[in-house]
Amino acid sequence: MLHASDKNLSWWQIRNLIVAGGDPNASLNGKTVSGRRINIVGSETCSNTKVFGMLSPLANTGAMTQAVSALNIKCGNAAAGPVNVTITPGNVQLVLTDDGKGGDVVAGDGIFSTNWKPACGTGQVTFTFDNGKSYGVNVAACAKANPKTGPAGTQTKITGTGYTANEIVDIFFDDVMVDTVNADGSGKVSDTIKVPNNAKKGKHTITVSGQTSGLAAAATFKVT
Repeated sequence: MLHASDKNLSWWQIRNLIVAGGDPNASLNGKTVSGRRINIVGSETCSNTKVFGMLSPLANTGAMTQAVSALNIKCGNAAAGPVNVTITPGNVQLVLTDDGKGGDVVAGDGIFSTNWKPACGTGQVTFTFDNGKSYGVNVAACAKANPKTGPAGTQTKITGTGYTANEIVDIFFDDVMVDTVNADGSGKVSDTIKVPNNAKKGKHTITVSGQTSGLAAAATFKVT
């Protein structure tokens, strides 16, 4: 219906209007980014309604490079940016942009993003945005490789913590799954993998991903 009323709307403008034009619903607070229920009339007549909410990372995440992203819209369009956030403890300051560069996927779509790489052992942190809104995130999962360097064909031991007890865990070398194991009753992972014989020299990412928890953490291996 929105597209029928204005065929010049982009897909992301339609998405934003659906989100911003909804009716506030207290029962949805904390369950959806907007806390709103769809109202097509509200979307068609939206005027100056702002919506803000953190999209990622989720409340539980792992130690690896990942996107920090927030929806920041005014009806169908992006609200003014950039968006600044401080992560505590540590007082890490990040600037989220909507320019389609770096960690941002689509320029001007109202989702402001950048990349963040928490370390193993980070634990519970708070994201506080410059508009005063704050969100808690627990960096639960951790993955390590030992050794961290060696030629192609090297055997390296992969260990992980913070996963769900006994869940199935997939291990990837870059984008290729190289093994599947089970976490133990404490959510710990231990496995030995072989660095592919055709791995090129340089840094590669080993990702340990839980099938049940959805948690993923990564370690770096440098092929020499």
